Amino acid sequence: MNYHLLFKILLAGDAEVGKSAPIHPAGEVSHCSSIIGVDFLKKKLEIDGKKIKLQIWNITGQESSQALTASYYHDTQGFILVYDVTNESSFKHIPDWLSIIEKYASEKDFQKLLFADKCDCGETRRVPKEKGQAFAHKHGMRYVESTSLEEAIKLLTEDILNKDFEEPIVEGSELLSDFDE
Repeated sequence: MNYHLLFKILLAGDAEVGKSAPIHPAGEVSHCSSIIGVDFLKKKLEIDGKKIKLQIWNITGQESSQALTASYYHDTQGFILVYDVTNESSFKHIPDWLSIIEKYASEKDFQKLLFADKCDCGETRRVPKEKGQAFAHKHGMRYVESTSLEEAIKLLTEDILNKDFEEPIVEGSELLSDFDE
């Protein structure tokens, strides 16, 4: 695929909160790979006539792998912080994940989004929607509540695309090519 823009998105949050769903989607397994502490997926989108290639990195959330993965935060344009609405401790750890992102991210103006997963679990919900919205508002990020990360990935990509770039990634109609696909 030829593309205009390449964005790196990192999924952060505790293990078992639902971050791996877009990483291992049905029918796209050939685009996935795993590295110690990180799962990786290539995804393609077209927004406003721009062909966009996404590299989506899932930090597994295992404490044993966090030291190995600090370098994965570099050169990342967008972060999705994920918590499980049925697991209050996963929400309580979001400030820790945000702190790690702010410590290791090399991009100055990265975009971030708070994603509340497992919203279809009505009676077992432990984190109210208003609590997630308030946290996101306080930290200047978009809030998305859903059962699928696909919507969040698209919204974050739009946010990255719409921010002002000091220099365009690709000039004019010039397209980049993948040689590995």
